[in-house]
Amino acid sequence: NDTAYYLARMLPEKEEYRQLKSFALTRGLLFRPHKTDEQRVQLAEALPVVESSSVVNRAVIQVAQRRNDEAAQTLEQLAETDPRRWYMQAILYSRAMDLNRAAQALQQCFGLDATYQLRMANDGDLSDDVKEAWEFTYN
Repeated sequence: NDTAYYLARMLPEKEEYRQLKSFALTRGLLFRPHKTDEQRVQLAEALPVVESSSVVNRAVIQVAQRRNDEAAQTLEQLAETDPRRWYMQAILYSRAMDLNRAAQALQQCFGLDATYQLRMANDGDLSDDVKEAWEFTYN
């Protein structure tokens, strides 16, 4: 993440690099706990660019920033065949402590793309209770 931030800062301030730079800055700064004022400004400028690039990116940013109500509405715009929809929905249900619905969303996700099970194992956005509920119910 630090590499993305430093490489993005090297890109010239030209419109043709705006989206690339915004993605790199977001990746490098979004989860950095201690940001300088300059980094906060850079992130504030980069986030709208990333969010406006696609529905998936808007949902990812909203989930990452814990804008749960907005994220829930955005996820409705994703196809039911998109495993990312169900995985992010499981995160939202986990935050709401709705274990059954979270486990159901995970099962829907894994039915579409089983590789998400590897992500679940180490994902701190999903509570251990949700993981156990999924394992007990579906595995």
